[in-house]
Amino acid sequence: MKFPVILSSVLILAFSTTIYGQVSDDINKKDSAGLKQGFWRQTDEEGRLKYEGQFKDDIPYGEFKRYDVNGKLKTISYISDNGRRSFTRSFHPNGNVMSEGLYINQKKDSLWRFIDEAGNLLTTETYQNGIRNGEMKAYHPDGQIIEILNYTNDVKDGKWQQYFMNGLPKLEAVYSEGVLSGHARYFYINGVVSSEGEYVNNLKSGEWRVYNEKGNLVMIEIWENGIVKEKNALDN
Repeated sequence: MKFPVILSSVLILAFSTTIYGQVSDDINKKDSAGLKQGFWRQTDEEGRLKYEGQFKDDIPYGEFKRYDVNGKLKTISYISDNGRRSFTRSFHPNGNVMSEGLYINQKKDSLWRFIDEAGNLLTTETYQNGIRNGEMKAYHPDGQIIEILNYTNDVKDGKWQQYFMNGLPKLEAVYSEGVLSGHARYFYINGVVSSEGEYVNNLKSGEWRVYNEKGNLVMIEIWENGIVKEKNALDN
């Protein structure tokens, strides 16, 4: 009476082994030219999974995952255009997204987002050919923009703005090829200008005007190479 049960078990085991063998045989394949084809699952010397994904003629495509030495997901990419374009997310050790954006020819391009371990957006940055070009925004954990910078060829260039948590401006200044230059204004939290003047080579220079919180001019300062030379208080 037990023979049918035993026979069934043997058949199931044989079927499972056959299926497993077929699945195993269908991965990590190379063609006659030595090019990777189909699904690959690559491990290191100690058997830890390094990556898994699809290849066509040695070029990855579609969903492609990479793992760290602890077996945690490190990046996931969605690859297209014969390997030239890849939308990629990287992950913190806790599994939350760390960054996401587009690669073109393996270089960052267009808008990228950078996120902390708690899931809060830190910055958005614009890239071109792997180099920061354009606007960078920094955020408070509650989502409020606290800073805007502009870059040209990875160098600060253009308007620089900072904001209070109420959304009002804290600072307005200008970079030119990485150097603070030109007119700058600082603000009180109520939106009134607190001081304004010129920067030359990152240093305050010439006349700076100082205001109280009501917007009244209360002092004129004279600066030279970042050092205040005169302070002239005004009666109001």
